[in-house]
Amino acid sequence: MTATATNISDAELEAMSKDIVWGVSEIGKLINRSERQTYYLLERGLIPTAKKIGSQWVASRRALLRFMLEGIAG
Repeated sequence: MTATATNISDAELEAMSKDIVWGVSEIGKLINRSERQTYYLLERGLIPTAKKIGSQWVASRRALLRFMLEGIAG
C-alpha cells in the first residue's frame, strides 16, 4: 500500500475517484435535470457543491445527493 503526501491510501483514493462526477451532462443526470437546466444552475452558483475546474464542472456524487435531499426536506 502506498500513500500520498497527505497519507491517503490507494484504496481511499480509488473510492474518492468513484465519487467524482465530471461534466454538466453527468451532473444533470444525477440531479434529474436537463443539460441546459443544469448549466443554468451551475453558472448561477445554485449548486454550491459543484466547482469549475478549467472548462469542466465537477462535483462529489455524495455531496450533490445530500444537497438535493436537503433541498427537498427543507
